Amino acid sequence: MRTLFLIGTLLLTTVKAEAETVIEVLAVEYPPFTTAKVTGNGLSFRLLKQHLKEVDKLSLEPLFLPPARLQQRIKSNNWCFSFYPVGKAVESKFVALADRTFRIGLFFKEDDPNLHWQSLEQLAGYRVAILRSDRSSQLYDRFIKAGLSPVFVDEVEQGLKMLQLNRVDAALGDEHLRNFVGLGLNNLEGIKFADTPLFETQIGVFVNLNCPHADLL
Repeated sequence: MRTLFLIGTLLLTTVKAEAETVIEVLAVEYPPFTTAKVTGNGLSFRLLKQHLKEVDKLSLEPLFLPPARLQQRIKSNNWCFSFYPVGKAVESKFVALADRTFRIGLFFKEDDPNLHWQSLEQLAGYRVAILRSDRSSQLYDRFIKAGLSPVFVDEVEQGLKMLQLNRVDAALGDEHLRNFVGLGLNNLEGIKFADTPLFETQIGVFVNLNCPHADLL
């Protein structure tokens, strides 16, 4: 009887596991929005789970990869949801997860005379840490045309550390990084987010229209 009970339990567990839909969500380390360093994996993941809370037997599995590998994965068309920009490589849609926008800009040393810059041309010659991306990105083009020298990094945290160590002159980030205590950067001591944003963006997720689960969002 005990053997039959164990077999029955295993069968029920197998059926339950097979009934659960597991969807990988592509992401890069970009705290506080997407990060493997905190419970819940950051604000973007929490908002995505909130949007899908009515879907039964659904499990979201974060897949954190460096930008170069994320780009390869996206181009392979083997994905469903991505917090990393997908460009035009795959037919997709963008689903906003929050109404408000967030400012993306540059961090500088607090004593940098260009902390209150108004034109990127003022920063000509600056080494700026940005996430590794295709050289065709609009942000990269803006920096090159203004005379800046992009330095590619795999994580936002890496760029901020390089700024603190004077290995770059500026680092890309967002206005809420200062409130993210998981960075281990001594509360971003000595660096400050510039008043002038590069652009504003919404929190959202890219959905691969070729994915069988695309209609969930």
